[in-house]
Amino acid sequence: MKKYIMTRFVILLAFVMLFTAGCSPASPEEPESSSTTVVSTDKIEAAAPAMEQESETTPPYYPTTEWKKSSPETQGMDSNQLTKVFHDIKNKELPLHSIIIIRNGYIVAEAYFEPYTISSKHNLYSVTKSLTSTLVGIAINEGYIKGVNQKVIDIFPDIKIEKNDLNTESITIKDLLTMSAGHTEDYVGHTYSSMNWPQDFFNLPFSFRPGEKFLYDSSASHLLAEIIYKTTGKKPEEYAKEHIFTPLGITDYNWEMLNTGINTGGWGLQLKPRDMAKFGYLFLKKGKWEEKQLVPEEWVKEATSKHIESYWGDNKGDNYGYQWWMNPYGGYRADGYAGQYIVVMPEYNLITVFTGEMNNEERAEPFRYMKEYILPSVKSDIPLKKNAAANRALGEAIMRAEEP
Repeated sequence: MKKYIMTRFVILLAFVMLFTAGCSPASPEEPESSSTTVVSTDKIEAAAPAMEQESETTPPYYPTTEWKKSSPETQGMDSNQLTKVFHDIKNKELPLHSIIIIRNGYIVAEAYFEPYTISSKHNLYSVTKSLTSTLVGIAINEGYIKGVNQKVIDIFPDIKIEKNDLNTESITIKDLLTMSAGHTEDYVGHTYSSMNWPQDFFNLPFSFRPGEKFLYDSSASHLLAEIIYKTTGKKPEEYAKEHIFTPLGITDYNWEMLNTGINTGGWGLQLKPRDMAKFGYLFLKKGKWEEKQLVPEEWVKEATSKHIESYWGDNKGDNYGYQWWMNPYGGYRADGYAGQYIVVMPEYNLITVFTGEMNNEERAEPFRYMKEYILPSVKSDIPLKKNAAANRALGEAIMRAEEP
């Protein structure tokens, strides 16, 4: 009996202790040390301690309405390395207009240099070519164009071509996409006075057989715009609005038109830097946006793969795809005059946008930043330990770089 009473007493005592522990107020958490406090500034905004995780119940994040921001460390990047970019920009007085660095879909650093702001549209020059190429891929997918091997004269049967040894009548869409139609030089200046560019394109001098040699030719890119209009019945801007701009939430843009009323295929598009980044993000996502395949995944792969070696005179340049350039340090880019770049690095889940007014020598600096600072800043695919001091130093470096 005594043993029974003792057993019940022990059980009752244990229950009381458990109940008391469960109901007692929680002890206050110790404050984080200053070394782990995330500091927010106007230039670098820290996000939650960990990235938003995509799951079957959480829709993937797309910046259709707004880009989200994060500390570099939350996205597995080292703020100290990124700080070196902005110190270099300041020290060299590089004529950049803007720079945005994005990883995992989050802006980890961005800067705008007077008089340019986050709302400024920039002339993208030949970055336009990458969009025109994308529209060609969409038109092929929709059945308006038979494929990249379709001959240009099949689309414009009224073109008159004199027989020649260079076989120019066999020029295909792929030859236009890869800058290998065979023109003697870039005849882009002739497009402004032409009222029938498809015919005039073939009237100008040729020196090479189709597909034989790379020669940078913006007039060939404009012929792609003419092909889009001829096959779809829509101007490139209209077709882009339907398939790219509206789905991506891009509403503020300009696109130059020639005398014919058709948008220029190789230059003339103006976008804000964050909207440039959306276009790059579309390709990083293999053409998918908000659960819809806007650009065929196979086209993204083909367009951003090597199809021809480029040459500038006797000097070999970077490899070329379908109006996209291959980076020697990996990934690919849309590339425009004076330093307009959308650099896409799928291996790092990274996009970097540059706009500026740089000369030929200065235009190499963004590539050096990529190789020496930005790519080495990527340390992990999971968040790093918080580093408030480094975050603060990065924010201060950005603000100093933005000062006129």
